[in-house]
Amino acid sequence: MDEERSGSFAQGTSRLSDFGGKLEEVLKANAKQSQQLALLQEQAESSRQSHDLGIETLNQIWELLKLSETQLRTRSHNRVLNALRFDGMEARVDSVSRSESDTFDWCLTDKQVPISHPEPAISFQEWLIRGNGVFHISGKLGSGKSTLMKYLVNHAVTKTNLEKWAGSRRLIFAQFFSGNLDAV
Repeated sequence: MDEERSGSFAQGTSRLSDFGGKLEEVLKANAKQSQQLALLQEQAESSRQSHDLGIETLNQIWELLKLSETQLRTRSHNRVLNALRFDGMEARVDSVSRSESDTFDWCLTDKQVPISHPEPAISFQEWLIRGNGVFHISGKLGSGKSTLMKYLVNHAVTKTNLEKWAGSRRLIFAQFFSGNLDAV
């Protein structure tokens, strides 16, 4: 048993090291592109000062540089996301079964904390709209925690309530299912 854990730990450590290497490569590439962009911006500013170009032409060049910066940022974000990606990343969520209809509806419809479970200070629905911090869901092995989370992540009411919570701020909705750290 200890040998299996040791092997799994070593494998996990190796994967983490590989990820660190990939992330370092992405950061180096990003730094180089940032330097190139800064050089282009300096050249544009120099051209603006030393040549008698029309203001409209200079503004067009400046807008192109801004666009390049946006594209560079997008490319960098995509490189980081790709570095985090691994084979089988979706395997855990795909292995979680769908809930029977109406099984978890109470999570998104009840505005009051159930008398039978007084531990949370507010209901899950209220927490989505007005809460802060972590809403901790716990249970025994095989009790349906992952099935509940899959239901909540895929339900339109969850996103609607989170958008109410976010207000005018940008909502970033991410998910990751892990049932066995050896798989990561």
